[in-house]
Amino acid sequence: MTAKKQLFCRLVDGNLIIPDQEKEWARFFFAQMKKEYIVITIEEFKEDDYEVTKMRRYYFGVIVRLWKDYSGYTVKEMDYLLRSLFLSYKLTLRDSGEKDIVKSLQDGAVTRESMNKFLNSCIDFSNANDVKIPTPDEIEKDPTILTKLSDELKNKKYNEDTCYFQQIFSPTP
Repeated sequence: MTAKKQLFCRLVDGNLIIPDQEKEWARFFFAQMKKEYIVITIEEFKEDDYEVTKMRRYYFGVIVRLWKDYSGYTVKEMDYLLRSLFLSYKLTLRDSGEKDIVKSLQDGAVTRESMNKFLNSCIDFSNANDVKIPTPDEIEKDPTILTKLSDELKNKKYNEDTCYFQQIFSPTP
């Protein structure tokens, strides 16, 4: 499967303007590419799409990363656990009863409002469990804050018995 990433730019008088934070992200992504040729698709988007994508990047790049470093779970596991807690609903099926449905964070699956509510729930949960999540403003002021917090969490004693995740999810056999 090929990796698909979104790069948000502006068109001003026919010129493509790439914000600095997007340039850094693009350099990193392109450095990971294994092929010499790539496909670039250009399309218009709604403002909400851009905002939700920024929120999704914050979620994976900050919240999930710090919880992963603290708990030892993988990114995929941490994402699923957080979405299970704050972005799921019950669906009643005729034949098999209730089933928990965990919503996706893919494009179009969440609105700006629901993503904002989800992020706030994750941050409140983190604060209640002694995992400090920096705001985007704090990260902008001190770009090293994520590394500092990550190192601090890796050295912190993770107590599986008292962590909320262990009370909800049992290990899979």
